Amino acid sequence: MFAFTFKESGNYVFKDKTNTENYFFIVVASDTSRCPSETSYVQPLTTWNLAGYGGSQSNDVIKDIDTWLVFTLLISLGLLIIASMISVAYCLHKSWKIGQAKTKGYR
Repeated sequence: MFAFTFKESGNYVFKDKTNTENYFFIVVASDTSRCPSETSYVQPLTTWNLAGYGGSQSNDVIKDIDTWLVFTLLISLGLLIIASMISVAYCLHKSWKIGQAKTKGYR
C-alpha cells in the first residue's frame, strides 16, 4: 500500500526496496495542466505512456558489479570442482576386493 500527498507537480519514480526490478512511475500534474487520459488515471508502464509524460529511456546507465556475489560464486564453484575431483579419485583408488567368506557356503 502506498499513501502520500504530493505538494509539487512533477515525475516521480519509486522502486521496491526488496526487489529493485519492481518500480512505478507517478506523474503529478500541475493545476494548469490536464491528464492525457481523462478516463484512466492508472495506466500501464509502456514506452508510449512514458514519452507522453516527458519520461525517456536512458541507455547509458551502468550498473555496478556485485563483487561479493561474483567472488562467492567463483569460490563456491571452485570448491565444488575440488570436492568432485576428490570424490572421483577416492572411488577410483578404493580397493573393491571381495574377501573370503567367514563361513563355508551351503554345499
